Amino acid sequence: MIDLKRILFPTDFSASAERAFDLALVLAQEFGAELVMFHAVVLHEDDPHNPAHHFPDPEAIHRRLEGLADSAMAELLGRGRATEARIRQVKSRGIAAAPTILEYAAQWDPDVIVMGTEGRRGPSHLLLGSVAEEVVSHAGCAVLTVRGGDDGTPLESFDRILAPVDFSDHSRAALRTARELAERYGARVQALHVVEDVVYPAYFGQNIDLSEELAVRAGVALDELVKSTPGPGQVEQHVVVGQRAAPEIAKFARRQECDLVVQASHGLGGVEEFLFGTTAKRLVQLCPVPLLTLKAFGKGLLSENE
Repeated sequence: MIDLKRILFPTDFSASAERAFDLALVLAQEFGAELVMFHAVVLHEDDPHNPAHHFPDPEAIHRRLEGLADSAMAELLGRGRATEARIRQVKSRGIAAAPTILEYAAQWDPDVIVMGTEGRRGPSHLLLGSVAEEVVSHAGCAVLTVRGGDDGTPLESFDRILAPVDFSDHSRAALRTARELAERYGARVQALHVVEDVVYPAYFGQNIDLSEELAVRAGVALDELVKSTPGPGQVEQHVVVGQRAAPEIAKFARRQECDLVVQASHGLGGVEEFLFGTTAKRLVQLCPVPLLTLKAFGKGLLSENE
């Protein structure tokens, strides 16, 4: 069973942060959770070793930025729909946004962090080390990332929830979480496994295609996984063949018009992916819909963690 008591919403007042706030409000209202609207006050240009970038009075500029943050937070709250959610506003100074967010999260211990993936510097910043990616990588709790979106439609509920699985225990926990969320919101759950196509060198002398056989075996394994994973509701099962898992998951989510993807941050990739799996990291960059990343070695959302 999922029981959220604390939700952390870091914001830089960008478009994707505004959409993330919609979803944070939905969760706060649904679970009766406390919601903290958090802003990291950062002086990117304040470098004491570079005279061209040195500010004569950083304290005054910090106070000015904090005042602007207060105004922006009030405006964001004013644009939101009427809510009975408990909301606190917190500002904290730091040398960079992600470490400041992570430091506060370590102190306050939220159940989930809800944040946008595209900051004020635009989606191009996603390619290398975005704030969202760093938070997802290092936070000790689940992180729900939200892209900006073009239509501006508020995110109010879930109808289709996608759970990518690789048959690891961590993906089993993601499937359980997806089923619990689906039960609460009356949504459908789709379990997806991607068979990564293998291309053999030409010196094998013949065309070898194991994809079809692997897909059949994956279908059997997926059926067994779904049946052995507890949770309410029915689960649709899908197996697709593709070059890499993350792009195929993103394409599937878009094609099926999913509202949420629930993934584990650690799969079957071995020791080198202990902290944050390659597929999980890539999906944060590519996922076209809200993405809930569960931490394999952190705080889970289920009251009983397996």
